[in-house]
Amino acid sequence: MVLGLYLVVPDIGEEAQIIEGMCWGIFSAFLFSILSLANRVQIQKTDSLSLTFLQNTGAAITAALFIPLTGFQELVPQWSLLLMLGLLCTTLPIVLLLNSLRYLKAQLVSVVTCLEPFYGILLAAFLLSEIPSISTLIGGTVIMGAVILGSSVRGK
Repeated sequence: MVLGLYLVVPDIGEEAQIIEGMCWGIFSAFLFSILSLANRVQIQKTDSLSLTFLQNTGAAITAALFIPLTGFQELVPQWSLLLMLGLLCTTLPIVLLLNSLRYLKAQLVSVVTCLEPFYGILLAAFLLSEIPSISTLIGGTVIMGAVILGSSVRGK
């Protein structure tokens, strides 16, 4: 998977920020896998809206801790956009994800979620006419291969 990410990201040697971003992304994926496993257990005991509310409240409190560093003035004019982004692009997908965990294994849900970079490359090509480089295509293929291999090994 890391090899695939290396191939997808352009000019990795020139930008230290790209490497830092990749590391944060890998760490995020690790935390997401822990969250998926915890959600799989919790969704059997509670409804998805309550669980989503608790998770979003925790995220809001965590984000609020960083407001003094970034400044609140920049958020005020865009509160309606932030609210729409939070509801449509965060809360709704989380509710759907949690409901899927009632019926699907956490492993399958994680595999589908791990393919987000691959989906992003495809959507950028079709919707934005951003044709990926050969390196990006090879990287996407490596990521897909790693996901398929990991799924087949874990499934046995």
